[in-house]
Amino acid sequence: MKLTCPSKVRAILAEWNIRPKKALGQNFLIDANILEIILATAGLTAEDEVLEIGTGLGVLTEPLARAARRVVTVEKDPRLWPWLKQRLLGFPNVELVCHDILKMDLEALLRSGINKVVANLPYSSGSAILVKLLQAQTPPAQLTVMLQTDVAARLTAKPHHKEFGLLALWTSLRYDVAICKTVSPRCFYPAPEVRSAIVKLVQRKDAPTDFPSRHFFYALTKFAFAQRRKQLKTILAGAAATMPSPFFAKNPCGLPQGGSSVAEAAMEDKMVFLASSFARIASADTSQGSAKMPRGLPQGASLQHGVSFTSADALRALQETGIDPRARPEDVDVEMWRSLAAALKEVCA
Repeated sequence: MKLTCPSKVRAILAEWNIRPKKALGQNFLIDANILEIILATAGLTAEDEVLEIGTGLGVLTEPLARAARRVVTVEKDPRLWPWLKQRLLGFPNVELVCHDILKMDLEALLRSGINKVVANLPYSSGSAILVKLLQAQTPPAQLTVMLQTDVAARLTAKPHHKEFGLLALWTSLRYDVAICKTVSPRCFYPAPEVRSAIVKLVQRKDAPTDFPSRHFFYALTKFAFAQRRKQLKTILAGAAATMPSPFFAKNPCGLPQGGSSVAEAAMEDKMVFLASSFARIASADTSQGSAKMPRGLPQGASLQHGVSFTSADALRALQETGIDPRARPEDVDVEMWRSLAAALKEVCA
């Protein structure tokens, strides 16, 4: 049965009493040419172990299984599981995981040997899934994904551009990224209201996987881009005068722990706690484009775990890294952000 045939897709959905849910971002691919472009872009070999997110009816799963050594495909919607279990019986190299990828232990899955991601990502959660993949300690070497064009634009944006934000910054930390093909809504059933794009991310050979200030890098940039209209000197001065809060708990941005010595882990805990104070400022007044410092706290008010962070420390870190204190978050590229995170961590050591 050809799963790119619109009438076949409608018949399957009717037979199994499945109505596509917009809340789940369910738009099934029904264009064979686009399917071939995805596969050609992925360039799979018989040695590849592939993660697919959003199995749908399996239109992409089957050709992936024919090309790769192993395919792990994750589907959240329980209504699709009976159909998929029946459909994929003839593919012993396919592992169907009936779960929400955002609630899974992605680190363990990636460590199991996954080296590539190929997926028609759900519109409703595509950005969140990408962030989880980008922040992984053992990220895949390559991703070929279908996304909404606006998400693709944010993913590929460069510094100094209005679209340059966390998604582009965190992507550029490890990957070269390109939009390979735009896709019409007519290529899906039901047709979405927006256009899509096939995007390819290839990990650079010199890409950092883990580095001492990694957790702090994510927390710092998340905090700064929440106030993207402000200058960095203002953003960091606000961070220096805030009180701690449990917003980030012990693990900002959902980052995995591990892989560090006891001493490094202790320092990471300190930086994570400092990052928690960033969240208070970020949520205080981002809509007005200004950070209000809480009254009654001196510059450099000491935080728990003995961490102290002053406006002077922040200015010195900016100067040491060659970053203009008047720059805004979108004006700073990924290597400069890494340098700033490392410099600030040294200040707090």
